[in-house]
Amino acid sequence: MFIKLSMRLLLFFFFLMIIFPTLYQIERGILLMILLLISVRKARQFSADKELSLIWITTFFTSSFFIAKGLILNTPGALNLSTVYIIWPLLYWYFIGICSHLEILNQLNKMIIIGGLVVLWLNIILLLNEGHLHISLLSELASSMGYFYGFYDGMIEFNSPTLTLAPYVFIFSLTLLLTKGYNVLHLNRVIVSGLIVLSAIVVFLSARRAFWIIILLAPFVVCVFLKIAKVTVNFLNILTKTVIVYCLLIGLSFYFVFDYNTIKDEFMSSFEFTERESNNERRLQLNALIEEWEKSPILGHGLGSYSTQCIRTADRPWEYELSYVSLLSQVGLGGVLIYLFSVLWVFKKAICLVRRNPQYACFIMPGIISLFGFLLINISNPYLLKFDYLWVLYLPIFSLNCLSKHSMRNMNFIIY
Repeated sequence: MFIKLSMRLLLFFFFLMIIFPTLYQIERGILLMILLLISVRKARQFSADKELSLIWITTFFTSSFFIAKGLILNTPGALNLSTVYIIWPLLYWYFIGICSHLEILNQLNKMIIIGGLVVLWLNIILLLNEGHLHISLLSELASSMGYFYGFYDGMIEFNSPTLTLAPYVFIFSLTLLLTKGYNVLHLNRVIVSGLIVLSAIVVFLSARRAFWIIILLAPFVVCVFLKIAKVTVNFLNILTKTVIVYCLLIGLSFYFVFDYNTIKDEFMSSFEFTERESNNERRLQLNALIEEWEKSPILGHGLGSYSTQCIRTADRPWEYELSYVSLLSQVGLGGVLIYLFSVLWVFKKAICLVRRNPQYACFIMPGIISLFGFLLINISNPYLLKFDYLWVLYLPIFSLNCLSKHSMRNMNFIIY
């Protein structure tokens, strides 16, 4: 009874992170404290794969070193970033070690699908409300969530904290469909297929150029990963469904976009670094951060440092849209290589695991490939500097730890 209650509380907390990222932090903080207190009874059962532990310890001490360097050099963001690089990783690692059960992994994967459905429909409903329904209760909900709606230069544009989940859900659902993971999660195939279409529609309406590119490339990226992992899939079937979804989006554009050429202009503007204001801002950030990095190329200036030549926000000068270039200037080439090696190791470990036993594909490949897509999105926006998005990084690690500690013989469900 106690274990079931703890598991349900954990899943509920994860669900809240999905549908309310960066919101209701005090309430979710209280819930997290309750989870920690309850989990003390299971602390002795902490279990982690040795290789995985070595990778985590390496990155943890690397982060600690650069936080300490930032504090010594009195960088303004070192103390703030200590939560992202030290405290939150400790929490995630703690729960990974005490919750490494395939049943919990299954439930977390299922919660991503359920949470994705809620988030995507919520975005669409709020969009319709702003444009047509005008229900005051929904308007208040949109305002509390930081929901933004507008019509600019012939296009509908909207934004919300949950929008970032749309491309992730697209890749996750597509991979789950191809690996037949929906059977393991006891989900209807139609629901998973519908979620793919729904997430593609939301991404299209968001007018986020980076998200558009991710969605366009996603089916091919998924195919490449599954091919490398030697997972048997029907690539012709993937291509056919991809064309159908994209044709649906094109047809949808005739309804939502008055000037169809705007789509082309909006997409091509992603590659213009002078005329587009946002692109020009990123170009300035790139030049300033590279110049800052060149002053200390090996070990950087410490986490929380910034370039005086380009300050994006006065109260948080260490935060830049170009998150990886900012990281390079803060930890140098040495730190970046350690982080890069750690991430690549996780990818390699997952692929090798699936190659040895293809049945593992439905457990880990959705999270791994979705992580790859999220890392691409993170290039131009520092999403991974927030607790509510770090689960994207730690879910594959949790999956690896579960699969390394359990054999397929111990599963109490059937893979069809």
